[in-house]
Amino acid sequence: FLSVISATYLAILKKDKASKRNINEINNAGNNDASNAASKMHREMLIKIMFIIGSQLLCWISLIAATIYYTIVEESPPEMTFEIFALVIIPINCLLNPIFYSGLYKKIKSKVR
Repeated sequence: FLSVISATYLAILKKDKASKRNINEINNAGNNDASNAASKMHREMLIKIMFIIGSQLLCWISLIAATIYYTIVEESPPEMTFEIFALVIIPINCLLNPIFYSGLYKKIKSKVR
């Protein structure tokens, strides 16, 4: 599972590098309007990816860490520990994914400001 996630993130980083090269080529061509638009799109894409990856990491790594912890210490977790993960934490992650993918987070951010 972690190897699939790692491979996916490496693919995203590879695409990011290619995108930066394209932006640099546009910058070197001297087309400032296209360069600014490309830079803005690139920045927005990075923010979106950071939100998606960050929410995934917060939700799943905390579950994995709790599982590992209670396996190592060989003691039972407090009541409702994993139920909270199953009924609250993971569904929050599922709720956030469409918000990040659709760009709705931009509207939410502008309303909060």
